[in-house]
Amino acid sequence: MTGGEEMRLTVIGTGYLGATHAACMAELGRSFLDAGAGFGGGCLPKDLRALAAVADESGSHGCAGLLRQVDDINLRCRTRVADRVKRAVGGTLVGIRVAVLGAAFKPGSDDVRDSPSLAIAQRLSDDGADVVVCDPVAADNARRARPDLTRPSGLAEAVKGADAVVLATPWPQFRSLAPRSLEGLVARRILIDARNTLDPAVWRSAGWTFHAMGRV
Repeated sequence: MTGGEEMRLTVIGTGYLGATHAACMAELGRSFLDAGAGFGGGCLPKDLRALAAVADESGSHGCAGLLRQVDDINLRCRTRVADRVKRAVGGTLVGIRVAVLGAAFKPGSDDVRDSPSLAIAQRLSDDGADVVVCDPVAADNARRARPDLTRPSGLAEAVKGADAVVLATPWPQFRSLAPRSLEGLVARRILIDARNTLDPAVWRSAGWTFHAMGRV
């Protein structure tokens, strides 16, 4: 990197980037950036892309490229979750019922803009799965955003007959799930924790096939 590029990056970092970081951290918190299905919402992805454009305009093409790589990696996280589900159920999603727990882009919100949870649900549906999406707050917004996806009345209805359960938005009621709460409801004991919030040992000891992103 040249001295000029370093100077331009410093200006960006103390201006737009600094303000964006402060705003996003105040709204989202550190936990929103944990590994898993990636981030979403109406703020951070948009600002990331805008910052890349500002970096390009200022001549900091290396910085712009890095930011676009971050965006690309984040979007691929969603695909990785859908692929993990597909492998877990045997390689095909045709005729497979999947319960996706969560529609909002983060817990405590009804915002489904650029939601990783809905993106995962849509990918599963596009690959032939019968997808049911459950969210305690964002169900109405999810219905408007993805009217083709099934909306159950609650968690029990969502997981009933499911071949796989995907924890996509870490709402407290999903984070506190215990294997016994789903017994007798699911068709197969397969759970994909896309947010790394559950204890793998607890679920595996209860006879579940448990997958978590970034974990063995």
